[in-house]
Amino acid sequence: MLQVNCIIRVDASHTIGNGHLARCLIVAKYLKSKSWKIDFITAEQQSKQIIEQSGFSCKKIEHNDTVPADLISKSRKNIIISDINTPAIYSSQKTYKDYISRIHKQADLLATFEDMIDMPYPADVVIIPYCGAERLEIDRADGLIKYLLGPRYFPLKEDYKDKEKIISKSVKNIAIIMGGSDPEKITLKVLEALNKIKVDVFITVLIGGLSEITDQDITDCSGNIIKNIVIKRDVSNISNIFCESDLAFTNSGLTKYELSAAGVPMIILSNTDQQSKYSDIFASVSGSIHLGYHVIVSNTDIANAYKYICNNYNKRKRMSAKGLTLIDGKGVGLIYKELES
Repeated sequence: MLQVNCIIRVDASHTIGNGHLARCLIVAKYLKSKSWKIDFITAEQQSKQIIEQSGFSCKKIEHNDTVPADLISKSRKNIIISDINTPAIYSSQKTYKDYISRIHKQADLLATFEDMIDMPYPADVVIIPYCGAERLEIDRADGLIKYLLGPRYFPLKEDYKDKEKIISKSVKNIAIIMGGSDPEKITLKVLEALNKIKVDVFITVLIGGLSEITDQDITDCSGNIIKNIVIKRDVSNISNIFCESDLAFTNSGLTKYELSAAGVPMIILSNTDQQSKYSDIFASVSGSIHLGYHVIVSNTDIANAYKYICNNYNKRKRMSAKGLTLIDGKGVGLIYKELES
């Protein structure tokens, strides 16, 4: 068996969100089960705490620091996995690529998770596990970079395997989940819209561990429906809640892929104008409803989409079926095979 020393470079914070770290932890747990030695490095104190609470060692570095020398092994193959390509960390692609080039020199193999941009990256393996990535026209002239493109490479928790989804005739339970931080507070916007039409359903509001939304914020915008709301923070067994939900509101982050894997019909509000384009692609293949960039989505738009979904059982069945076929849960295993080979 190949003796591997794996260093994972990732950040999480209120601004960055938790999606990058969440999937790196999924990958790390899988690789650890294959007897790989795993260490994390991060530039954020919040992510360091989450990593250590998950049972992994982690060193805090500055944003532009490379891998500490004492983490580089002389007896094992050094594989670095990086998941930091976000405008919240790097203001330009040039700055990002310069940093990646520097850590590449420290690795026997460098794998990076990247955004939906059709450009070559200075890595050995580039993972873009999103809907539409298969259609990117990336310049592969040098032939040295291995590209893993599309949702078949999406890392998914074991929790979602063998889950059964039953679509009820009527919507009785909905979930509102906007990722680990929700810096734009889209959660409150959805609650305001549902409050205006006085929905009579059970609502689970899932707040990530990096969010600054308070219980009082939720109460202030939900006076008409607050009796039907349960607030849950930093939930670990989130798949169970998804399986009990007839409908979900989510943002343009990675949670929408988990909802798909659970077969949950969903309404999406995108965090940014750029991510709105990616959500359009996702909605076209998953059957979900994408309302657009949250800034230009009105309370009426949210209310109308909600009413449409509630009154269209067949639509919800189709959305669930499409979602279940989109993510098969084998992504992390496929990534491991590529790295090992």
